[in-house]
Amino acid sequence: MPIKKHLTLAIACLSLTACAALDELAKKFNPSQTLAETKPPATWQAPLPHDGEINNLLEFWQRYPDPVLLDLINTAQLQAPTLATAVANLAEARANRVRTNAARQPKLDANASAQRSLQQPEDSSFGSGINQQTIGGGDFGVNEPQDILQTGLQAAWELDLYGAHKAVAEAADRQEKAAKAAWHEARVVVAAEVATSYFNYLLCTQQSVMQTAIANSSTESARLNNIAFDAGFTDVSKKTIAHANAADDKQQARYQALQCELEVKNLTALTYLPEPEVREKLSAAQSSKPDINLKMLFIINEVPAQVIAQRPDVYRAEADLITAAANVKDAAAERYPKVTLNGSIGWMRISSDSFVSSGRVWSLGPVSVTLPIFDGGTLKANQDVAEARYTEAAAKYRSTVQTAVKEVENALINLHNNGERDVDVQQALQSLQDNLVAIETKQKAGFANMIDVEDARRSLMQTKKSALTLQQDRANAWLNLYRAAGGGWQVGTPIESAEITQNTKKRFYNRKGKT
Repeated sequence: MPIKKHLTLAIACLSLTACAALDELAKKFNPSQTLAETKPPATWQAPLPHDGEINNLLEFWQRYPDPVLLDLINTAQLQAPTLATAVANLAEARANRVRTNAARQPKLDANASAQRSLQQPEDSSFGSGINQQTIGGGDFGVNEPQDILQTGLQAAWELDLYGAHKAVAEAADRQEKAAKAAWHEARVVVAAEVATSYFNYLLCTQQSVMQTAIANSSTESARLNNIAFDAGFTDVSKKTIAHANAADDKQQARYQALQCELEVKNLTALTYLPEPEVREKLSAAQSSKPDINLKMLFIINEVPAQVIAQRPDVYRAEADLITAAANVKDAAAERYPKVTLNGSIGWMRISSDSFVSSGRVWSLGPVSVTLPIFDGGTLKANQDVAEARYTEAAAKYRSTVQTAVKEVENALINLHNNGERDVDVQQALQSLQDNLVAIETKQKAGFANMIDVEDARRSLMQTKKSALTLQQDRANAWLNLYRAAGGGWQVGTPIESAEITQNTKKRFYNRKGKT
């Protein structure tokens, strides 16, 4: 008895020591403190665009009145391998959550067994049936074969003395939510890539038309300079420069057409559609002349903390930090005593030729205590690794927040800059339009020639092309802001299950006749 008391007292002291040590670790590796210390700026350091509001991804693109773009985005999301990976990661995170929660619960196993055995060989010196014993009030021949049938339930439960299992389970739940956020992030990326390529193509074709017109004007100027040179009204240098400009504008027209073709190839790769079908959709979009203005969709008028919090990558980095803290606690708990409760209940039947006994059997215990004594430093090394991983997760979280702020700020600056440049471009267009009208008037009055008219017309077309380039930059800036703000994702946004996603794919293939 004194040994038992001393052992119990020693285990209790070790458990109290473990609790105190784990409390110190919780203070040192505290994700809440890291999150509180990593704060975005109180206000944006860039001008904010005006009008509109942020919507989540499920509503964002539905507000844009372009069915061709919506169809391309939906098709790409059905095929994107990044979304398939995100669904697989989500399934793995769910399974891990189930495993960690199961580790906190008692384990219950059912068992059944049947056995026939001869416990003592027959001794011929006594003769058959002579060696007998009385067991349980009846005669039982010990040299007779015995049949033992047994069924029961076996339970075991490891007590969570230090809360390590609870912390790991909560971290696993957070990781599952982070996997859902990653699924939304994958959809945001695919939608942004398709929209970027789509808008680039539409504006590229307009730029190509404008550059072709510029090249035709340069060719006409070169022809007029030839006539003027032959008539002695201009020198050879102007003629040479005119031909050089014509050749340069012609090669720029070819290059612009190439860029449009590359966007078609990119959309084909993103959507996995046959290229002729992609071209057909793009032709329909050009015919409808959609308004390439994303200003109607959203703005950023929230404070930085709200915008950053709705980014999936920031949420995942936060989940990784919480998981790292739980792993530190779990690794430290492995170095201290574990207490496991065991028990069983069942039914047993023992029979032989001369004996039958059956009934309920049960046991409570043993209560097992496991205390690591010597492991060669493995458990301490595991704890050191877990602590280092926490430091790494904290650094990654801070970096993710800083990157998120930078991306939003950059997008806001680009939008503001595009707005200011647009004012200048519109003024330039108006002035060049007035200049062309004036030159044409002078030409009709005989005070200017056709070369002057072509030069004025070409300057106007060059500025119109610059306006299209600026419009393309503005669309890309809006899409960058869309991605930087997390695509409107928020914690709790619903997600399709893998089964729903697969069913959607089946419907898509059936619609395309690819079954």
